[in-house]
Amino acid sequence: MKLLFYSLFLSLALASCNIINPDEQEPAYLQVESYSVTTTAGQGTASDKITEIWTYTNDNILNVTSLGSQTPVLNLGPTKVSIRAGIKNYGSYDMRIYYPFFQPFDTIIDFKPLEYHKIHAKFQYYPNVVIDATRNFESGSTFLSVDGLNQGVFEVINDPTIAYEGHSCAKAYLTNGNSSLFFKEENPIQIESGNTTFLEMNFSCTAPFTVGVVSTVGGSVFSNDMTTMAATATSSLPTWNKIYIDLSPIGLLYPTASAHYLYIICQTSNGDNPIIYLDNLKLVSWP
Repeated sequence: MKLLFYSLFLSLALASCNIINPDEQEPAYLQVESYSVTTTAGQGTASDKITEIWTYTNDNILNVTSLGSQTPVLNLGPTKVSIRAGIKNYGSYDMRIYYPFFQPFDTIIDFKPLEYHKIHAKFQYYPNVVIDATRNFESGSTFLSVDGLNQGVFEVINDPTIAYEGHSCAKAYLTNGNSSLFFKEENPIQIESGNTTFLEMNFSCTAPFTVGVVSTVGGSVFSNDMTTMAATATSSLPTWNKIYIDLSPIGLLYPTASAHYLYIICQTSNGDNPIIYLDNLKLVSWP
C-alpha cells in the first residue's frame, strides 16, 4: 500500500513539473540586415535617418530593434512579416515612432525552428502622399532676414562638394562677434488642422540652432520653436545629418491661421561665429 502511495505521489509530482516547466518551443530568427529608400519623380531626396526597425508578424507588433539585430519568432509556419521604418521624431530618443509616410515592407516567411532569415527591407512613400520638395536651394532661396532680430547672413552656395546632394545648398552664419541669426521663409507652408505634416531636413551646424513656425491668425502673429539641433560639425565644412520634425501640433494650435512660415534661429553669447548648412527641406503630408 505504501509503495502504491509513493508511486502515485511521484507520478503526480512529475506531471506537475511538466505543467510548470513545459517543453519550450524553439524559435526561428529574423534579421533586417539592410534597407533602402527610393523616391519617384517629384518626391525629392531619398536621404533618410532611419534609426530602428519596427517588426510585425501577422499584423501584431513583435518588437522594435536596431538594424541588424536578431529577433526570435515563435509564429512558426507561413507568417506575414511587416517591417516599418523607425525614426526619432524631433531628433529625440524619447520620441521614437515609425515614419507614417513610408509604406511597410511586407513579405511572407515560412518560419521553422532554429532557422535564420535575413531581410533587405525596401521603403518608399505611400503613393498618395503629398510632398513639397521645392526647397532644395537648386533655384535659389526664399528665406529672408527678420528686421531688427538678425545680424547674420543667409546665402545659397553653388558647390556640389559642399551641398548634401545636387549642386546647391543654403548657408547661414554669423560674423564679427554678432550674436543673433534669424531668418524667416517668404513663402508660406501648408499645415492643416488634423492632418499630419512633417518637415524633413538635411542640415549641418557648428552650434545649436532652432527651427520654428510663425503663424498668422487674424491680426496676430505667433512664433513656436519646434526643435533645436545640436552641433554636428567643428569646422566650416559641413557634417551632414537629417531630422524629421512633426509640424502637426501647429495646425491644432492655430486651426484658423491664414498662413504659416518656417524660420531658423541661432543665438550665441560667447563670440563664436556659427555656421549652418541646410539642404532638401521637404514637407510631407496626407492629401
